[in-house]
Amino acid sequence: MRVATVRGDVSLRARSFGTAGTSFPMPTDNALTTNTPSSSVSVPAVMASIRLISDSISAMPCKVYRKTADGTPEMDTAATQYDLLHRAPNASQSPFEFWQDVTCSIETFGNAYILKTQSRGKVRELRVIRGDRVRVLNEDSYEPTYEIRDGDDVAELTSKELLHIRGIAPFGGAVGLSPLEAHRQVLANAQQVNRFQGAFFQNDAAPGAVIRLPQQVNAEQAKEIADLWNSAHAGAGRARRTAVLGGGAELTVMPVNMQDLAMVDQMKLSVEDIARIFGLPAQLITGDPIGDTQQVTEQFLKFCLAPRMRRIESALRADQQLFPPQDELYPEFKADSLLRPSTRERYEAMLKARQAGWLTANEIRALENYPAVEGGDDLQMTPVGGAPNLTQSNDPTE
Repeated sequence: MRVATVRGDVSLRARSFGTAGTSFPMPTDNALTTNTPSSSVSVPAVMASIRLISDSISAMPCKVYRKTADGTPEMDTAATQYDLLHRAPNASQSPFEFWQDVTCSIETFGNAYILKTQSRGKVRELRVIRGDRVRVLNEDSYEPTYEIRDGDDVAELTSKELLHIRGIAPFGGAVGLSPLEAHRQVLANAQQVNRFQGAFFQNDAAPGAVIRLPQQVNAEQAKEIADLWNSAHAGAGRARRTAVLGGGAELTVMPVNMQDLAMVDQMKLSVEDIARIFGLPAQLITGDPIGDTQQVTEQFLKFCLAPRMRRIESALRADQQLFPPQDELYPEFKADSLLRPSTRERYEAMLKARQAGWLTANEIRALENYPAVEGGDDLQMTPVGGAPNLTQSNDPTE
């Protein structure tokens, strides 16, 4: 085993470790495998939950702001951090792909580990390393180190080289708990239900059968007869074939169906359990009709996405290589697009805001990605009583 300790500028070996883009070893047969993050994502509701969370967060732009002298936030598009988090985190990924890797890693492994490639004292690239390749050493210390494995190659990095975003940790500590590991029994049950469903339909959704013979048969003869029957009639490809029974044999079909086995209810319960594991409104993955779309969306944002985004923002802001304290910069995901109402609702709200005198025409145009117009920085004043609108300049120099 080769061991390499890396310090300082890690750009020379930034691509030597498997990233989050490496595919999981997915199970390929019907056998119930040991429940791991890679096997759990084969459950459709688990994959749907992870995809919904990661796609939603990845679709929100992560921007960088600084506080002005009067305390108001101002976007800093010239900052290096803005380029990294909003435009190009590395040479081969879009921001959407990068944030998807980050969020998927937290949801599956309970942690996201981001390699910081540095040059001349600044972070130049960010890449996600798969969570199962990283082990946190001396995690009780204020300065944990990280062991990265890639086959026989091992490197030990510090927090100056690796940004660690910890997921939920019910018992504290430096390492987050994988929700898929914490709920392995629930997910194993869901896998069992999927196994049964697959076997049921592979057998053409046909119930079991009993062949009754007038004479006594021993175990070897019974097995031979059953094997002959199954080879000719079991499975979807051989179902509905004509059967010929001789010697007084009788075929009895057992009256078993999916409702008798409570399979449909169990499948629904498994999906609801998985929604609870990820903190999702169940309607978003069960396929049930959604009554109030706006209410469900706000619930999804407030109770599911917002804590996750704050967790990521806080970890980024606390990293002194990425956000040196003297820069007074901070990152923030913009969730406006998720709550963006319909065109009609937006225009009605903007009209009221314009007439109420708290948004200018150019501010409204900026929200809709339209260029500013001359004279569009004037606030409109509407006196009580419906008198004609007056205008008041929003230019502080006037």
